[in-house]
Amino acid sequence: MRARVHQQLGTDFVLDGGTERRRQILVPKPHWPKADHRLRRALVHGWEDTLVMNWDEDYRGGVLIYGHVSMPGGATIAGQNVTSVLTTLTAQLATMSTHVASLTTTLSDLRTRVAELDARVSALEAGR
Repeated sequence: MRARVHQQLGTDFVLDGGTERRRQILVPKPHWPKADHRLRRALVHGWEDTLVMNWDEDYRGGVLIYGHVSMPGGATIAGQNVTSVLTTLTAQLATMSTHVASLTTTLSDLRTRVAELDARVSALEAGR
């Protein structure tokens, strides 16, 4: 399938939309026909039976998704399970909140003691 704005080349689905967008990629892709070297691959059936968006960073602006996203099987980013990372960070945040509360109490106590010392120093200076 081939049209002015999109085309299907084997396992690659290419989206483009005019010369203003084609100017963004200037490096020829060696395995593509010469006429298609400026078109960008939006979806590719990649290795290990994966569906890849923005193959080889052909779209330098990245990928935007508007609206709700559902990932029933979970999500892995940079080799880490997102749910596990969020659970760990939530626990660390709770621990840090406890520490901050303790430090706030200690700081309040120190302020009270400093105020008392200031009052004593002022009283001693007034008695001279």
